[in-house]
Amino acid sequence: MDTHPRTPWILLVEDEPLLVRTFVRQVAAQTDCAVVVDVDGQASVAVLDRAEDAPVAVILDGNLGAGRTGAAVLGAIRRAGHAVPCAFWSSLPPEAVADLLRANGLVERPPVFEKLDLDAVLGWLRGASGRQTRLLE
Repeated sequence: MDTHPRTPWILLVEDEPLLVRTFVRQVAAQTDCAVVVDVDGQASVAVLDRAEDAPVAVILDGNLGAGRTGAAVLGAIRRAGHAVPCAFWSSLPPEAVADLLRANGLVERPPVFEKLDLDAVLGWLRGASGRQTRLLE
């Protein structure tokens, strides 16, 4: 029996360094979660495959540059069998994210939060965390 609880964690798929730093800083200040960052979405499935515990959630940017999208990353995550809660934190409007999801054959519609509204993302994480972690109030 494992008597040492593992640190709950969030997978952030984001390519903008300033936003990564801001997200990590706010998560550290307001939660007991670690943040694992994938800057281009290429490693997300491998990170999830290797993890001993599922993350609290995956937060995806809508546009990762070089033609890669968060919707494509989410599709790869789902095809690999990971049912972790996901949300988009993007400058793309929700309709554009929905179009990308459809283009990637996905019927799910995860929440889409504006880049300037990190508080909304943290609020959603409080609901997504359930019993996995304690998000500070």
